[in-house]
Amino acid sequence: MNVKKSRKITKNALPLYSRVESIIRNKIINGQLQPGEMLPKEQDLAAQFDVSQITVRTALSHLKNEGLIVRKRAKGTFVADSVPLKNQHFIKFNDVYDIVRNVSQYQVKSIGSNTTIVHNARYPQDVANFLNLSLDHEISILKRIRLLKNKPIIFLENYMPTQFAEHLSMEDLSQKSLLKTLKEKIGLSVSRGEFFMEAIPAEPDIAEILMTEVFDPLISMKTYFWLSSGEPFEVVNTFIRADYFRYKGTISAEHFKDI
Repeated sequence: MNVKKSRKITKNALPLYSRVESIIRNKIINGQLQPGEMLPKEQDLAAQFDVSQITVRTALSHLKNEGLIVRKRAKGTFVADSVPLKNQHFIKFNDVYDIVRNVSQYQVKSIGSNTTIVHNARYPQDVANFLNLSLDHEISILKRIRLLKNKPIIFLENYMPTQFAEHLSMEDLSQKSLLKTLKEKIGLSVSRGEFFMEAIPAEPDIAEILMTEVFDPLISMKTYFWLSSGEPFEVVNTFIRADYFRYKGTISAEHFKDI
């Protein structure tokens, strides 16, 4: 898969234009700015974002190259008449975890440099704490992406003890559910899981993998799994392109009885 190279940016020198560009892009794609709508003047955008006009001009130049805006001499800057629409999926909030499993449209690919399973790797302290391991203990890190129409929209990092991961082949890593695969292969029994979600800006390495821009919004989900024996089994970090999903909930009539 050819992955678009993001502009090379260090974490300590993230350009301001990228923030402005990202915010305007998402407003256009999400429909907050309509096709043909006029954008504020450069000086007004500069004041709004507390940046220089040069920064705004650079951001607008990138958006123009993407075909999202048009600049008309002596008239101003406008949202393009034809804006590519995102094929957004509506997810019921109580089924949020379904977005990273069993979605029929997804293709799954493993990614990595030389190998997908990395042994003897250092890993985050929270993972070590959950799995009751020291940081120099052997562990396997599985990195995979989920694609929709050949575009990566979900990036997953699975951390699990090597004695479980060694049963997974490269072909297995292309399956939607590693838990189901391990259950079929070695009778693995997982009793429960917990996940935590938050919105984060895309950092450079994740932005490159997901073919998005630095600072674009992502949904980050960290999931913990326990075996039926009660032992901690796995930690999964999931990064989801927020522009491909919208979350839907309902408020029952019971809620309004005491109002």
